Amino acid sequence: MSIAYLDPGNIESDLQTGTLARFDLLWLLLLAHILGLLMQRLAARLGVVSGCNLAEAASEFYPAVPRFLLWLMVEVAIVGSDMQEVIGTAIALNLLSNGAIPLWAGVLITIVDTFTFLLLDKYGLRRLEAFFGFLILTMAVTFGYEYVVVQPDQRQVLRGLVVPGCRGCGGRQLLQAVGTIGAVIMPHNIYLHSALVQSRDVNRQDRRAVREANKYFFVESSIALFVSFLINLFVVSVFAQGYSEQAMSAIYNSCVANDNPHADIFSGNSSKLDMDIYRGGVFLGCQFGLACMYIWAVGILAAGQSSTMTGTYAGQFVMEGFLRLRWKRWQRVLLTRSLAIAPTVLLAALTDINRLTGLNDLLNVLMSQQLPFALIPILTFTASGRYMSEFRNHPVISLLAALLSAAVVAINVFFMAVFVQQLPQVWYVLAPLGLACLLYFCFIIYLVVLACAEIFPVCCGRLGDRCRGRGGQQLLGSGGDSEIVEPLLGDNHFYSGLWTVKVLHVLSQPNTGTQADSGSSQSEPECISQTREQRQQSTYLDEKIAVPQPGQEVFSLRKLWAYTGPGFLMSIAYLDPGNIESDLQTGTLARFDLLWLLLLAHILGLLMQRLAARLGVVSGCNLAEAASEFYPAVPRFLLWLMVEVAIVGSDMQEVIGTAIALNLLSNGAIPLWAGVLITIVDTFTFLLLDKYGLRRLEAFFGFLILTMAVTFGYEYVVVQPDQRQVLRGLVVPGCRGCGGRQLLQAVGTIGAVIMPHNIYLHSALVQSRDVNRQDRRAVREANKYFFVESSIALFVSFLINLFVVSVFAQGYSEQAMSAIYNSCVANDNPHADIFSGNSSKLDMDIYRGGVFLGCQFGLACMYIWAVGILAAGQSSTMTGTYAGQFVMEGFLRLRWKRWQRVLLTRSLAIAPTVLLAALTDINRLTGLNDLLNVLMSQQLPFALIPILTFTASGRYMSEFRNHPVISLLAALLSAAVVAINVFFMAVFVQQLPQVWYVLAPLGLACLLYFCFIIYLVVLACAEIFPVCCGRLGDRCRGRGGQQLLGSGGDSEIVEPLLGDSELAGGTAT
Repeated sequence: MSIAYLDPGNIESDLQTGTLARFDLLWLLLLAHILGLLMQRLAARLGVVSGCNLAEAASEFYPAVPRFLLWLMVEVAIVGSDMQEVIGTAIALNLLSNGAIPLWAGVLITIVDTFTFLLLDKYGLRRLEAFFGFLILTMAVTFGYEYVVVQPDQRQVLRGLVVPGCRGCGGRQLLQAVGTIGAVIMPHNIYLHSALVQSRDVNRQDRRAVREANKYFFVESSIALFVSFLINLFVVSVFAQGYSEQAMSAIYNSCVANDNPHADIFSGNSSKLDMDIYRGGVFLGCQFGLACMYIWAVGILAAGQSSTMTGTYAGQFVMEGFLRLRWKRWQRVLLTRSLAIAPTVLLAALTDINRLTGLNDLLNVLMSQQLPFALIPILTFTASGRYMSEFRNHPVISLLAALLSAAVVAINVFFMAVFVQQLPQVWYVLAPLGLACLLYFCFIIYLVVLACAEIFPVCCGRLGDRCRGRGGQQLLGSGGDSEIVEPLLGDNHFYSGLWTVKVLHVLSQPNTGTQADSGSSQSEPECISQTREQRQQSTYLDEKIAVPQPGQEVFSLRKLWAYTGPGFLMSIAYLDPGNIESDLQTGTLARFDLLWLLLLAHILGLLMQRLAARLGVVSGCNLAEAASEFYPAVPRFLLWLMVEVAIVGSDMQEVIGTAIALNLLSNGAIPLWAGVLITIVDTFTFLLLDKYGLRRLEAFFGFLILTMAVTFGYEYVVVQPDQRQVLRGLVVPGCRGCGGRQLLQAVGTIGAVIMPHNIYLHSALVQSRDVNRQDRRAVREANKYFFVESSIALFVSFLINLFVVSVFAQGYSEQAMSAIYNSCVANDNPHADIFSGNSSKLDMDIYRGGVFLGCQFGLACMYIWAVGILAAGQSSTMTGTYAGQFVMEGFLRLRWKRWQRVLLTRSLAIAPTVLLAALTDINRLTGLNDLLNVLMSQQLPFALIPILTFTASGRYMSEFRNHPVISLLAALLSAAVVAINVFFMAVFVQQLPQVWYVLAPLGLACLLYFCFIIYLVVLACAEIFPVCCGRLGDRCRGRGGQQLLGSGGDSEIVEPLLGDSELAGGTAT
């Protein structure tokens, strides 16, 4: 446990304390260790007396949502601590190798060495503990050596330990002082210690044995933390004595005199230097000889390795305790180390040492922010008679722990205030930060209320029951029973992973899969349980494609081919003219710097499309049908309206793209307004192709995608973008030299790439395959192959979008129109006039983009560009028609023929478009695409929240419901989309006339918009967490909600909702 007090984050905090305040904060370091000992004592007592570790106790005590949030907070602390250990190890290897091992390579090496050291537990518990003792001894010897060499003033050391205060200290010293708590006391370490003590076979039925175990664990913890304190004291004193804000030039001279290979980091600057563990080691080598530097590096290496291993154990206990998930240690290491290494290796490879070591300061603050989520639960349980019987805390101990928790919260308030002052003072930065702070403190208050209810049940019990709702678990049969209960963990082989955990076996007991969270029997939604005879809804063709039966093979290309089709139809929405325009604007505004965001948007899109496909396969409902059954009449109608707005907006983009393509191909002979009218006819023509069979129609869509790949790929080959810039843009997040316009383009990318109606579409398209939903293996196989197909389809879409961004990033960089005009004249381009007579910079769109390519790289490029835009417009129009039909049939139970549906949506799209084309110039028409991309983003929550609601629900998905991590990612994406929409609305409002008759109705519309989103979120929580949120959901649904709960709760995969695949013909149900 004490190793967490010696990790690289603590070492860096120690040396900064010494350099900033010299010896004056040693008393605070001592106090932090005493307070840490107090909390570790409580953790050890909880494990010994109750038989629960802290994570298990919290899992049983708190309702589902708070339990999940607590787990998330602790995992953040573990990953943050792991990042510190990765940084420390990398720096130590760099120092030991005299720079031969660069920092990024040191970061990667930590993956291997951690796995190597974890193999030591195969040799037994005592040998593993002895190895940890050896690492602590190594740190004591190395840092003790530095202490002896530097020879700090012992009177100053003693004075700093016993005299509180800080002479001559200012703001920086105060920040360092309050940061010491977060650096010393690690939240996940409290969870760890409560589990580690159970490695001793204590007879918990014998009170004397329990008392003795508590006594000796406390003595052992005191000795261990005393050793940790001495090591931290060594580090503070060494730098308090040896360094006192010396100028870099003076240190550099010492380095040169001692032939230090790292002297260059101090060269050429006479300013004062902020110290960190890297510069600290080099400084010691310069001032006191190279041996000091190498010995320092050995100490840092021991700190990093030991902390990594204990962090791995902490993560495993926390995951098993909160989530009942039991992973092997190598899997756990791979997860946390990957999360820690990904940002660290990027910083190490792409920035200097300042950014990497400075990250430790931020991570120490992060530890402090997470501390209340360990302190409050441990106080709750150790002060509770139900958990601890006669061993519960003495009131003085509880008071001290409560004061420590309050001090930590106060420190966090201080840190947040300082942090906010350093941010840009604009509302779109402060508003989300304020919301996050509000939620943070509300959660702390919630935990405090439950703690009071548990500790003082007479005066606070009812309040606690209300906060817990029905979700609070009853741990003991009768309240206040003083008997020491049996431990939760059957044996004590913690390190070898042999302890027992109670797990819900969903596959073997399907009924419990949906009832585990609710505690009440539930029935399937009506849309699942009805047969095909009762509901004759259509898919999109008159046939179903047969798929092979499940076999023993892991993967089959023949099966993949049978499932291929829906994913490529879905991927067309990622290639519509709106996306193409967004791509070229991204390239012209930010060059290659936002390619990583384009990739991220496609990955997030794949996540949502995966959920849509799984809903269709598993439940037999498409998203519109599931929403129609789940939501009351008014919200259902509003949802349909939002999706229809998105479909019409998308259709307008396709109309614009087709009209522009026809204009370019005809050298202007077909005016834009005529091109808009032509799109009515050509869409009806192409829709006749489905009469020739489903596979031929899917092949035609494949041909259109191939056309786009070839045309835009041709432009890529001709322009020849810099491949190094392309690769850098893909893997390096950020945007060099970007301003407001680039930021707007970045946040608009999400709305351009992920289409809301496309999620509704994909959930229906997958039902064109004849999957036996009574067979779990067949369902799993269908989910697998649909995911593989979607991945391939979106990878192709991503490549095409990448081609467009790169072409304009390389070929155009805000050139003046006069320069482009000269190129157009030289190439006899018939559209040259659009660039004439103006020397200002030009905003690019799909029309000017095509003309620009023709001027710069030859007319062939312009015509090939136009063919690609035409293919994009036509393919998107056809899939949009299918999406509209599914949405209308699912929500309204209206079944129209396709030509009627096309006539409706195309008329709505063409009416405003043809007016703009006939009465205004090309700027207004193509500029409309930007507004429509924003419109797509505004509608996204009305697809993301419903799909998350149903795919995370056991009633819809049985055992195929989302893994919590997937649900979390989908929820974060939804929250990010809402935040982007807030940003867009703010920018939009600033551009409007600031008069009340404009702002008042707009404000009302925004209020209703966000209220509707909140309503959907509440119902989502009620469906996913019925125990803690069910009543609230019932109130929100009112009498208008469909009665989804009945008798039963059978989780068997029932008959699909859609019995056949007809879109045309038939009667409405």
